[in-house]
Amino acid sequence: MDFRRICINCMHEKPGEGGTCPYCEFRNEDYIPVENGLIPMTPLNGKYIIGRTLGAGGFGRTYIALDATLQVVVAIKELFIRNICYRGARTNVCVKKEDQKLFEENKKLFLNEARILAMFNEKDNEGIVNVKDFFEENNTAYIVMEYLNGETLKAYISKSRLNAEQTMKLFDPVRHALTKVHQYNVVHLDVSPDNIMVLRDGSAKLMDFGGAKKMGANGENGQISFKKGYTPIEQRDVNGMIGPWTDVYALAASMYYCLTGERPVDAAARQSGTVLTKPSAFGVKMSKEQENALLKAMEINPANRFQTVEDFWNAMNVKKRKSIVIPAVAAAAVVCGAFIAFLAFGREKPGPVVTDSKPGTASTASVEKTAYKIGDPMEVEPGTYIFRNAENYDLIFGVDSGFGDDGTAVKLKKYEEANKNRFFVTDKNGEVYKLRAAHTNSLIETDSEEAGQTIRQFSQGHGLGTEQWTFIFCGHDEQKNRDKVILKTASGLVLAPKDGALEEGTEAVLAEYDASDESQQWYMIWNKKDASEKDVIVYHEGDLVGDIEGAFNVSSSLDGMTSVCINDDPQFYKEPTAVVYKSEWLTDADGSFIFRFEPTGSETRYRIYCDKEGTDMCLEFDEATKQLFVRKASDSTNQLFRIVYVSYNRYLLQAYNEDVVGFDLKEDGSADGNPLLVRNYSELKDSRLESWLLLTPHKQK
Repeated sequence: MDFRRICINCMHEKPGEGGTCPYCEFRNEDYIPVENGLIPMTPLNGKYIIGRTLGAGGFGRTYIALDATLQVVVAIKELFIRNICYRGARTNVCVKKEDQKLFEENKKLFLNEARILAMFNEKDNEGIVNVKDFFEENNTAYIVMEYLNGETLKAYISKSRLNAEQTMKLFDPVRHALTKVHQYNVVHLDVSPDNIMVLRDGSAKLMDFGGAKKMGANGENGQISFKKGYTPIEQRDVNGMIGPWTDVYALAASMYYCLTGERPVDAAARQSGTVLTKPSAFGVKMSKEQENALLKAMEINPANRFQTVEDFWNAMNVKKRKSIVIPAVAAAAVVCGAFIAFLAFGREKPGPVVTDSKPGTASTASVEKTAYKIGDPMEVEPGTYIFRNAENYDLIFGVDSGFGDDGTAVKLKKYEEANKNRFFVTDKNGEVYKLRAAHTNSLIETDSEEAGQTIRQFSQGHGLGTEQWTFIFCGHDEQKNRDKVILKTASGLVLAPKDGALEEGTEAVLAEYDASDESQQWYMIWNKKDASEKDVIVYHEGDLVGDIEGAFNVSSSLDGMTSVCINDDPQFYKEPTAVVYKSEWLTDADGSFIFRFEPTGSETRYRIYCDKEGTDMCLEFDEATKQLFVRKASDSTNQLFRIVYVSYNRYLLQAYNEDVVGFDLKEDGSADGNPLLVRNYSELKDSRLESWLLLTPHKQK
């Protein structure tokens, strides 16, 4: 290996010394070293080559690195206490004389925690990254860990906040890790969205235990650090008593951020009288018991909080969980913590694929090909790919519709749509991988293992093993300089167009492998999004919708046939009123069931115009009657509505006060003629009555 050609971002060997890396599109020349960080390409312990700095906290710095002996990418954490350390001549870490004792105490703890991790993580590695090595050098200490893929919770939530159920699921391994830590008489003291990593499979891990301490007074260790919004009041006091309740506060505050998308009011400000806004005030839908439990966990006075993570978790769950009993030795395995890296590139050797510099262009760089025989399972570089059909190179398979909803079929698409039909290859287990839709992170699998079964995307696996794929080498195309693969399941079935039909829209199914059928073969091309293409908007349950515009028939998702109409018959209503009727009774001539949605540019809100009454007449919520009337457009806030995503082509309509629009059924189960009502979501008896389909209206004759 020529170390002069190493990319310091992904640690792969590039074709040349300079220029853009073909694996991750990084340029070494553009890197600005972090202050007091090790310079890239610095050797450590005679076998590791340092890459760029991945993160720097109050107690350490983490680097991507290459194990030059084993040729594997790793993460290396360096003990570097911000307030007392500085980088001296060459690479040595220097400490002032008066701080030397404190530094040596921290180094002893740092290495002791690494020893425990290295000893036990193979036996009890739930939620624990593997520690491969640890050593002292440069007057400090280092821990070598496996390199995993993910992003911080802060970055994850910046795209879309989570509902209560999703938040509980995401935080379950985090609270489990904290339980282990606390049973070893250690508190983390830095639980926050910055220190929780969300992995590609949707699970989460708590990292950066650099600030962890033995339970007791803060005064035992002069280093006090905190994060605004997540650190409880006792942690800021040098004599404050810290314990499991300290991490309970930070855990609840991090969950609050997931639910609301807002950082909690800082503990110091709350102590001075600033009130913490309840999640329900942000429109968060959770039970009263859950909200009360969350707020109790964030009480200013530690004595008023839940004293253990398990007590808090039990209060958040309808079904009480039994406390976890974990041996103290195994619990220590998480004390040092894990660094989970941000990028999706890291393995022993380059794979046999070729990189596209940009969709639609010729290949710009090739990588070293591994000698495979036809039928061999291939090693694949974890990353993002598109799959072009070997028989019809203009077609790819993808899932660009359905917004990530369970059950959306994988279909053949035009290559021009590659930007919204990219796939993650991840979660390697031997030569078996998982495949995920890049724009939704949904698993690509089937719900049964039978020939002819349609391949679909699902947010969660079925546990049948049908989400596991092996990439089988089918030959090399010299002209395209690309390998061909088939995607094979454990049962021996392969991903193929239904009935071999190479037409846009054809579903992908499981099929018996036919070596003579080239439609079953795919060019697997590493792909990065073309910035010139429009982003795919993916909505998740509870998201506000901001891209709907035009005329629609608003129908209930109860049956798809009950539509919103305007009744202006004076025998029944004094002014035009929104009611519901069966769509089959309506004709194009009616026009009263066609509505035009126009965004107002304010707070993702719409005005809903009634075409029958003219462009200046729109729906207005009447607070006195709770009904919707057609009135002249004005600046009334009661004419502003929000659209909230429920699932594919299903939405809630919300009035300005965030109450939802729906209707009641009559005793015989019908609803014809009933007016639309606006009510609080908690008062609804059947949410299907409030969920709407926005359908393209009939064309006017």
